[in-house]
Amino acid sequence: MDEEKTKVSDLSNVSDINVSDISDDWIKNWQASIAVKITAAVLYAIVMLGFAITVLSLHDVEKNLKKDYAANADRIAYELGFLLNNYPGLPLIKIQDKVYPIMEDFDLDAINITAGNQTISIGDQLPNAYTLERAVNTTASDQAIKIKIFYQPLHNTVLQHRNRWLIITGIVTLLSGFFLVWVIRIFISKPIRTLVDATRAVSAGNINTRLTIDRHDEFGYLSMFFNQMMDKILSEFTVRKQAEDALKERETRLKTVMDSILTGILIIDAETFKIDYVNPAAVEMIGAPKEEIIGSICREYICITDGKCPVVECGETFDRKDCILKKSGGVKLPILKSVTKVTLNGRQHIVESIIDITERKRAEEQIKYMAYYDHLTELPNRLLFTDRLYHAISLAERHHRESAILFLDLDNFKRINDSLGHRIGDLLLKEVARRLVASVRKSDAVTHNTGEPAGITVARIGGDEFTILLTEIKDQTQDITKVVNRLFDSLSKPFIIDGHEIFVTVSLGVAVYPYDGADTDSLLKNADIAMYYAKEQGKNNYQFYRHHMNSAAIERLKMENELRRAVECKEFMLHYQPQIDILTGQLVGMEALIRWPNAQKGFNSTIDIISVAEETGLILPIGEWLLNTACAQNKMWQSAGLATIPISINVSTQQFKQQDFIEVIKHALASSGLDPRYLILETTESAIMHNAQQVRPVLYKLKDMGIRLSIEDFGTGYSSLSYLKRFPVHAVKIDRLFIKDMNVNSDDAAIVRAITAMAHGLNLKVIAEGVETEEQLGFLYEQGCDVAQGYLISPPLSADEVSMLLEKEKAGSGIGLAICKKIGKQHEKNLSL
Repeated sequence: MDEEKTKVSDLSNVSDINVSDISDDWIKNWQASIAVKITAAVLYAIVMLGFAITVLSLHDVEKNLKKDYAANADRIAYELGFLLNNYPGLPLIKIQDKVYPIMEDFDLDAINITAGNQTISIGDQLPNAYTLERAVNTTASDQAIKIKIFYQPLHNTVLQHRNRWLIITGIVTLLSGFFLVWVIRIFISKPIRTLVDATRAVSAGNINTRLTIDRHDEFGYLSMFFNQMMDKILSEFTVRKQAEDALKERETRLKTVMDSILTGILIIDAETFKIDYVNPAAVEMIGAPKEEIIGSICREYICITDGKCPVVECGETFDRKDCILKKSGGVKLPILKSVTKVTLNGRQHIVESIIDITERKRAEEQIKYMAYYDHLTELPNRLLFTDRLYHAISLAERHHRESAILFLDLDNFKRINDSLGHRIGDLLLKEVARRLVASVRKSDAVTHNTGEPAGITVARIGGDEFTILLTEIKDQTQDITKVVNRLFDSLSKPFIIDGHEIFVTVSLGVAVYPYDGADTDSLLKNADIAMYYAKEQGKNNYQFYRHHMNSAAIERLKMENELRRAVECKEFMLHYQPQIDILTGQLVGMEALIRWPNAQKGFNSTIDIISVAEETGLILPIGEWLLNTACAQNKMWQSAGLATIPISINVSTQQFKQQDFIEVIKHALASSGLDPRYLILETTESAIMHNAQQVRPVLYKLKDMGIRLSIEDFGTGYSSLSYLKRFPVHAVKIDRLFIKDMNVNSDDAAIVRAITAMAHGLNLKVIAEGVETEEQLGFLYEQGCDVAQGYLISPPLSADEVSMLLEKEKAGSGIGLAICKKIGKQHEKNLSL
């Protein structure tokens, strides 16, 4: 198609395009083209007819040839006569030369001339030659002249003539045919072929095909109508293609989304219940090839947990129902399923979405376990124990039985945590739990609870507190005592934890249903009260709940509430107890002691306040208030020109754990203007031994600030001077328990003597607290103790009383001078004796 200009693009099948509205002119032009083809056929038929006529005319060629030969013979005889007349008397032999041109003109093979008796032959006679005789009329000779003319054999000449005409006619006919073919090809076949090729291209999908309109005949109109038709088809196809592309894009996007989501999707035929579609997530969950799943019945894989299958439930829709997915290998997988109905291509389908909830089920079990069991000991926790207690109470009430709660707490467990670390403490709790469970056997009638699962009798309800539920009690005292004795016997044996030998004692409280409470809360509360009463009785014992115990617990709770209010209302005040140098009697320091005025009870003791504050977490705000107040008061005394002495402030373990403890100290010093040299922090051994790696940098920062550190209650805890030398300790304070009986108890005296000697060996000062008699002061004087504090010197004083005391100290009449002189003289007298 040299002249065709088309645009080709690969498009989708257009066989379904509607062409019913194509113009009738297009059909008429097709009819016109047929007429052209008929005309061409007629022309070709005429040429063939001429060829046939030519062939028929060759039948008379021999006759015509004879006529021509005869005419030629007449002309030869005439010319020869004319020659002889022009040359009279010409010898016959001479005539031969004149005859050759005549023979060439008439295409003769040979000629014989006879004049009288003389004959000459000119040329070569062929066998079977066609011969004609003529008489020559001449006036130049008196002899009669005859000529005999020889032509080629007539048959051969006829054939030559016939063949010549046939060839000429054939060539003419062939050329005419070629001309007609060329005309038909250029003006008919080529346009038709162009139209056919364009139609084939359209059939192949190239609806952008167009014909070039460069003719003004019927084919030009046909091309124009073809282009108009294709324009209309293209317009309709473009709209349809855009709609199909949009639909395919949505389908592709939807399929991409369906294939990418983690939720499994199955589409099921609602009539056959065969799976028509499954996404990769569902394939992975089912565990079978996609080709195997597609077309299978849905009941082979998915069922509701109660045994129903989706086939039964296809008439309803539901959301988020727990089901079971049967994997290809028979493994059952917990899933969360949602079902809805949709119509696809006019047919009802079921869309099921499935989510693997294996991890959720595992998490639920884990959460359930964490909610009801203690993660450390794996015993039931408070929540589960309370639930079991509630059922035990219901059962006991129904059958008129008794039940009991044992509330158990480890004595001094905090000290174990502080000294050996929480890891050892946790291991100890696990071992205690194991021994408790082993001691309370399910085979015991006293602990048997029909229908209850194993392992719910013993529970850990927090920290180092355990509870034990005893049911079906027959003899209250005997049954409970038997179990309690077994517990104490089991726990009395040493625990070997990570190479440490640890001895544990417990305090235990007992509350019995229905005598000590009719519900879970009251039973637990009263058993707890009985346990605290056991602690107050010296620990390592058990107590049955008595009603009078409740009043003491209520009183403690009341004190806690009042303490919280006191913190908010700033109801505290400070008293200061003087400290003197035993050798000189000079006032060398003050210990700040917190006091809480109470209208009914007067002042609460420092021990009570600190104890409750540490239990309730109020020690941090109270400690910060104490630091600020004491530093400010000491600065006021110095500004008033009174004696400049350091003030000691007790710091609890919780304060050392406070992240901004250093900042609290700095703020107290900065706001008061007190020189750090006049601030001494007192703390217990356990406060610095626990988390030593964390506390040690804090202590050295305090030392770098100029603050000194004193260890109080020394001798009651670790009493390890070699360990303490790793810390920047300034002094140790011997606990009042050893001071109290050191004059009558040789062990206490030895302890005081040893502490004093070892402390001095480490360049530490020794402070004795709780000095109440001259005998005690004299003993300390003899041992070389540095500082004394106690009621013998002075009780705690208010700030105003301390101001007057400092004025006396400045005037040279301090409170310790006279007594220390007395003790010194007594000591010299003893030496002289």
